[in-house]
Amino acid sequence: MTPIIKLTNLTFSVNSGEFIVIFGNNEQEKQRFFNLLSLITTTNNYFLCGQNLAHLSKPKIIQLRNKKFGIISNDLAFIKTLSVLENVALPLKYTGLKKSAQIAQADQILRKNHFDSKAYYLPRHLSPIQNQRALLARALINNPQLILANDPTKTLGSNDAHIFIEDLAKLHAAGKTIIIFTTNTNLIAYAS
Repeated sequence: MTPIIKLTNLTFSVNSGEFIVIFGNNEQEKQRFFNLLSLITTTNNYFLCGQNLAHLSKPKIIQLRNKKFGIISNDLAFIKTLSVLENVALPLKYTGLKKSAQIAQADQILRKNHFDSKAYYLPRHLSPIQNQRALLARALINNPQLILANDPTKTLGSNDAHIFIEDLAKLHAAGKTIIIFTTNTNLIAYAS
């Protein structure tokens, strides 16, 4: 079967400090592009900060993704049996920090984002907006250069979606680079 669209030799550049919104109604293609950009799947010619990642091992790619990217995706949702605090600390597991330092850092980021009152809740006890804000805290735990969000407002009502995107806009105003994949046309207005 011949594909309708096949992307080869695609060039996609992101400059530091940009707010990019990638809009599309085709969930499968949007997910494929998200996975490619976030290094969940890899390709032969992926350059990150000028470095070609083609010859890196899978563990090195995971380590690099964990360091450079903050990922917000409903597919990478929380582990249901861990508290919000433990879930936010998960990306630190691969940094070599002791468990106590991981928890302390997760607690600090939750406090910084005014979310510490929910630190010991299980994910099932969070509202959709609280869940997205906790996913954002987890995405920020390693102070990444780039935040990639896959349909972060999909499960939110319009008011909560606006609140969450404003959270991302504040991060952008503070210098973070943001890429959002979405089916929500209202988010296009946030693109720089």
